[in-house]
Amino acid sequence: MRLFDTRTSSLIPVVEKRVKIYVCGITPYDFSHLGHARSAVIFDTLRRYLEFGGHEVVFVQNYTDVDDKIINRALKEGKTAKEVAERFIAEFEKDMKALNFKRPTYTPRVTENIPEIISFIEKLLEKGYAYEVNGDVYFHVPSFEKYGELSKQSLEELNQHRIEPDPRKKDVKDFALWKSAKEEDFTAKAFFDSPWGLGRPGWHIECSVMSSKFLGIPFEIHGGGRDLIFPHHENERAQTYALFNVEPVKIWMHNDFLTISGEKMSKSLGNIVRVRDVIAKYGGEVVRYFLLSAHYRSVLNYSETEIEKARKAYNYLRNSLLNVDMEIAYLKTFGDRKGYTFNVKGFENDFVSAMEDDLNTPKAIATLHRYANAVNRDLHELSLEALELFLQKMLRFLNVLGIFEGWRRIRPLEKEEVDLLLEREIARKSEDFEKADKIREKFREKHFVLLDTKWGTRWRYE
Repeated sequence: MRLFDTRTSSLIPVVEKRVKIYVCGITPYDFSHLGHARSAVIFDTLRRYLEFGGHEVVFVQNYTDVDDKIINRALKEGKTAKEVAERFIAEFEKDMKALNFKRPTYTPRVTENIPEIISFIEKLLEKGYAYEVNGDVYFHVPSFEKYGELSKQSLEELNQHRIEPDPRKKDVKDFALWKSAKEEDFTAKAFFDSPWGLGRPGWHIECSVMSSKFLGIPFEIHGGGRDLIFPHHENERAQTYALFNVEPVKIWMHNDFLTISGEKMSKSLGNIVRVRDVIAKYGGEVVRYFLLSAHYRSVLNYSETEIEKARKAYNYLRNSLLNVDMEIAYLKTFGDRKGYTFNVKGFENDFVSAMEDDLNTPKAIATLHRYANAVNRDLHELSLEALELFLQKMLRFLNVLGIFEGWRRIRPLEKEEVDLLLEREIARKSEDFEKADKIREKFREKHFVLLDTKWGTRWRYE
């Protein structure tokens, strides 16, 4: 598999048997939106595909559970920062469950790693990459020669970014590693003791600490949204490289933005779409399908029209699975036929080829539809073995994409059920529709729905 690395702007092969992935998680101060969901689903799908390919994956996704936004909400609601964070972490996890997001190997929180953060900062101070000013600690950007390589910004551009204005800085580009506690931090109980006094970590140091703690340095893949390239990932890379003296990440992987009816989603425009609202209307798996319908490095536009297209395409795959599963149950009940075989190897090669090519999920989805079309066309001419092989492959590939995970296979009929079905056929032919309907109801009591087709009666679960 090859993935696009933001730092080198090249495709890098993933060859390690054990793949360690760190993905920047949410700052839990509000309900999660579709942008959060896109990033989560993309990297969950990457994990699933690597595991499908035989890799062992260690997947870390953090929670930034102390931050200005959390503190502001805590002050507004008269709560502590911890209470706000706990609430929205729980809400986020509900949303992720609905999207079939596999639980990460580790879900560290900033507040659980304060001693490690302090130790990391102390080492940067010792190595001369940081300095302390009246309880605040800054990373001195000019001390790290490789700064700017990830975001590919010039020195002039970097000097224009005053992310944290402070006249006490040695350089305008320097950023906070530790912030001394302010009145609002005390009110929201968002402060910790340190060698520099009471305060809390800067944003960027947190991910350097949690990634190195749980994955070691270097590790294979660091993921997140494109908006994190600068300043967050640029600063994170600088800190980690400075401390360990090695390129910390092999592949920096970033997904592009999600737009709403062609406009970038933002609170200022008032076009934030909450994940749970879309899930409530369309279902988690349809939303997941939609989020994978564009390549992760392309902008994905959300609109009612686009998600309706996704729902129709999702339902087509669902109906294809049902048709094949019903036909298999029929053949297992009444006997196989001499039918055609199916090119399962070609199916697998096309799917794998798409996913190996920089996680090309839209191409992989197109492959599933192409082969579903072929099987639907020849459904009543394929042998039981061919249909079974196709269905097993299809369900396995869909599992990689995180949809139809809990598919319940339709079972063959038992002898008494076969007798009842044949009795119903006789009733229908003699136009005794009352009796036929009564038998249909007996099947419904077993949670079976009967479907009468020109090839005979088939059945599925309600």
